[in-house]
Amino acid sequence: MEENTTDLFFDVGVAYESAALANVPWRYSLKALIGYPVWSEAKNTNYDGVKFSPSGYRYSLSGNVSFEVLTGVHLGLYAAYHFDQRDEDGGKHFVGSDGVTREVSLPEAKTTNATLGAQVIWNL
Repeated sequence: MEENTTDLFFDVGVAYESAALANVPWRYSLKALIGYPVWSEAKNTNYDGVKFSPSGYRYSLSGNVSFEVLTGVHLGLYAAYHFDQRDEDGGKHFVGSDGVTREVSLPEAKTTNATLGAQVIWNL
């Protein structure tokens, strides 16, 4: 079984950067976003030909801190957390290979992702 989803989100949020990269010994940034799908389509190979259009929302929080190692070049650490909520979409009709019509639904799904890493940032 394979499931493919395509989403177009409207995101809004706030971001803060403590300084530009040039000539600062330390720099940090923070960002928070929330989004709502304005268009969403999901397909499941178990129900070939049925298109689901679930609703939901998402949000993300991220930040980084870096220090200057050369003029305009910083080494840093970053962290991010993302959450996606997909609501159930049901009441679709599917005709199976046996000719029987079934009512099918796409279940609710919650996805989280946490990331930690190192980065190199430079001022072009």
